[in-house]
Amino acid sequence: MYQGEFVEKVLAGALSEPDIIAYIKSQPKEDLPGLLTFIHDRQGAIIAEGMFKDRGDYFNLQWRDDFNKLCAVAELVKESIGGNISHKLPEELDTEIARYYIDKAIEKGWMTKEHKWLLGKEFCACFAVDMNKILWGITPGDKYEKSAKRMKYNPFTKLFGLKVGDLGSSYNDVRKAGQCKEYEERRKEVFGNTTE
Repeated sequence: MYQGEFVEKVLAGALSEPDIIAYIKSQPKEDLPGLLTFIHDRQGAIIAEGMFKDRGDYFNLQWRDDFNKLCAVAELVKESIGGNISHKLPEELDTEIARYYIDKAIEKGWMTKEHKWLLGKEFCACFAVDMNKILWGITPGDKYEKSAKRMKYNPFTKLFGLKVGDLGSSYNDVRKAGQCKEYEERRKEVFGNTTE
């Protein structure tokens, strides 16, 4: 059975947990990172489709079951590869959806497995803003609007070991400049079309 068929059978509930484990163990070790990437890509498609259908209702979505099924399989694949990709996350980011995007960022070389950020602070601030949109439905609005929710930079400050205020300051620089060109060019590597 090829990887796409395996993932679709998982989503359809056609495979038991022992069947899933047997399939993963039957794969050559060098093919497992590709299987993990395939699973993450399918999760990204599920999220994008869910957000389009549910118009941004991030907490009560029909597609969460499919997403969570694939999270469980991704964990089994990671164990077979040799451990989890991610280290301990701050409590606010210790969710299936947050882990999915953090794992994607690790896969694409944006950060290390130990959560050391590898790209610039402005790039990091843009990542934090997109994660705010996805996880909490918060978008950067006019700071003088009474109804505006405050961006949650602290979870990312903790995750990457940055100074308090660094990300907010860096995002203000991005807003003044009008964009972060490198980030705009690479955003789809991790987020696909979900944050546009």
